[in-house]
Amino acid sequence: EKLFKEMNEWGAEIIRLPINPHDWSKYGKEKVFNIIDQSMEWSAKYDMYVYIDYHGIGFPPTEEYREEWTRTTKKEMLEFWDETSKYYKNNDFVAFYELFNEPTFSGKYPPSEESLDTDWVLWKIFVEEVIDVIRKNDPDSVIIVGGLFWAKDISFVEQQPIERENIVYAVHPYPGSLWYPRTLDEAFGKIQKKYPVYVTEFGYSLVSWLKREEVEEKIRGYVPSIDQSGKKIP
Repeated sequence: EKLFKEMNEWGAEIIRLPINPHDWSKYGKEKVFNIIDQSMEWSAKYDMYVYIDYHGIGFPPTEEYREEWTRTTKKEMLEFWDETSKYYKNNDFVAFYELFNEPTFSGKYPPSEESLDTDWVLWKIFVEEVIDVIRKNDPDSVIIVGGLFWAKDISFVEQQPIERENIVYAVHPYPGSLWYPRTLDEAFGKIQKKYPVYVTEFGYSLVSWLKREEVEEKIRGYVPSIDQSGKKIP
């Protein structure tokens, strides 16, 4: 509980609750929902909302994963969101459902721009299937859909948006030297002018080419509601 209290003291208004696929399959829904319920109780006590994140890393449409703890199946992911949306459909403290933490890509590294375009179509088709399962239980929830390449890129939305209502697109603009063919502007800067975009993770590295202050400055450039002191602009 002391962590929730401290987050409130930082000024947090919402908390991301990551549920690993491995934990869902190992412990089952009763144990997982007990943990979420306890987290929600502490969040409510300190005037914060939560959003639930199915915290996998990989490419669900082709079931390709690089680490065991993030491994899931399409069937398991559909089951998770069916059960979760049934259980929390009337809970006002659950602000969003984040479908999958970090979609990556299919095949070998590095992907090409052409293969990423194809992967987005596969991801879009599966995401819409998951959303339809949620909507049967919870017709009004806001659903967060991550971009490809570890959620770095949602540029595909410009040509192929998710064809469902109440959708927010997630990006994870971490610094680093990984190969990638698109700039931040290309990956999500243009999209956020037309669609709601949520930075659900970001970070920095003391040994990378971007330091914390530079990352903060870049992120704020895409979030006009935050001024340079970190305070909300009315």
